[in-house]
This record gives sequence, structure tokens and C-alpha cells, in this order.
Amino acid sequence: IWALIIAINEYYGGVKPLSGCINDGRLMEEYITKDLGVPQEHVRCLFNEKATRAGILRGLSDFYTDARIHQGDIIIIYFAGHGASYCCTNHYENEFGERVKPQQPDIPRRCCPVEAICPVDRGDCNPQYPSGRVPDIADREINAHLSRLSQAKGHRITVIFDCCHSGGATR
Repeated sequence: IWALIIAINEYYGGVKPLSGCINDGRLMEEYITKDLGVPQEHVRCLFNEKATRAGILRGLSDFYTDARIHQGDIIIIYFAGHGASYCCTNHYENEFGERVKPQQPDIPRRCCPVEAICPVDRGDCNPQYPSGRVPDIADREINAHLSRLSQAKGHRITVIFDCCHSGGATR
């Protein structure tokens, strides 16, 4: 078993703090290491300031690049923190649930929702991103990592999101 545990109580930039995420993350770590008997070196914890966008994405990609993790190993990904939901600016859904470009004015459109997990550094100034700010980690991005992980290491992946707007985060 391999695990990535992400928990954030204190966000940068005035985002409303949470109170139980770190405790929940530590309880998950304890359950995995003590109850399941998983070696501590198989569990990576990213708590508060370590749970940056870059750190979370590195933690996900390390699963499929780490030679110690074999095809069929169990992988657990746990996130406790803020979640977000907003409209995708590049696509809309038509009445059939198909994604269409917004420049097709003759097609009735509904918002194509994006659900995301919020890293600790969300919204920080960073010229690396088109908006100039660190973005959340969108469901589409999470799905791309999970698809790659599944192809590289197999389908024994459990993902737990303890946050708002997490319903479609792995789809």
C-alpha cells in the first residue's frame, strides 16, 4: 500500500481557515500505518504549507514514476481541505450533455461546471500561470493524473476527497 495524504487548515491570502483537516489527515496516516501496518516510508503527508499546487501535483505524479510502486499495488489518495466549483470558460454543455464551444450562439448552453481541490497557495501571485495567480487543481487535471496512474500501476486506487464540491473530481 502507498498513500498520499493532503490536509490543509490554514490557507494563504485570507482564505477562510478550516479546523479539522490536519487532525483528519493525521488520523488517516495513523490508520494506514498502525492499523493497516503500512511502512511510514510508503506514506507521504502534505500538511498546510507543504500542500502547494506544485507539491500536490508532484505527489500525484510520483506515484506513476516511482519504480518501488508496482503494477497492482494499492494506492490511497486522501484530501481534506477547501473545494471549489465554477463554470468552465472554454466550454458549455448543450441539452444532451455534450461539450460545445461558446462561440456557437445557436446552441442553447448551460454552464459546464469545473470542480476543484484548493491547494494552500491558491490565488498567490505567480507569473507562471496565464492568470498570474496559482489556480486550483481542477477535476480534469486530477482525472488526467488518475488515468495515467491507472495505466502505469493498475486500477487499485482509492481516492477520498473530504471537501465541498467533490462529486465529480475523479470523473
